[in-house]
Amino acid sequence: MRFPEFTGEWEKCSLGEQCSILMCKRILAAQTNQESGVPFYKIGTIGNTPNAYISKELFDSYKYKYSFPRKGEIMITCAGTVGKCIVFNGEDSYFQDSNIVWIDNPTEKIQNSFLYYVLSNVNWRKLNSTTITRIYNDDLRNLNIAYPSTTEQTIISSLLSLIDERIATQNKIIEKLETLIKGIVDLSYDNSATTKKLG
Repeated sequence: MRFPEFTGEWEKCSLGEQCSILMCKRILAAQTNQESGVPFYKIGTIGNTPNAYISKELFDSYKYKYSFPRKGEIMITCAGTVGKCIVFNGEDSYFQDSNIVWIDNPTEKIQNSFLYYVLSNVNWRKLNSTTITRIYNDDLRNLNIAYPSTTEQTIISSLLSLIDERIATQNKIIEKLETLIKGIVDLSYDNSATTKKLG
């Protein structure tokens, strides 16, 4: 399947030929709190609500001294729920070292929006046969990918994004309908119980 206006072979490379794999500086448990500050995301909270924070002073210091993702770059979980991809939104936040890495991508040949869909559809559990799968940096560097021109990448990414939005909308509709069904069933059960008591 391909848009008719495009022809020619896609380029092929390993991810490590085009990008670097980076991670945040390690944060110790004693440096976090559960109340306020800059959100500190772990593999179980990235993409959701944080349950840990670090001080703004520590964040500013580490962001200045060490590697930090750029807005739009792809972050990926390497343990737990492996392969979960997040597009970094650029907001102040910090991430658990080694368990969450990001793809430092110059975007000259591969756009981040296209790379997001490539990485989101890799079957990471085929990496090894152990019970717990972990993605190592070399797994990412050695990952073979194919990519078209940046123009075609943009069109593909835009189409997939629209499909994702449609799926999200449909899921919300389904959730509302399921809630409605549950409400009707619960009401029917309550009415039935009341009738039995009156009888």
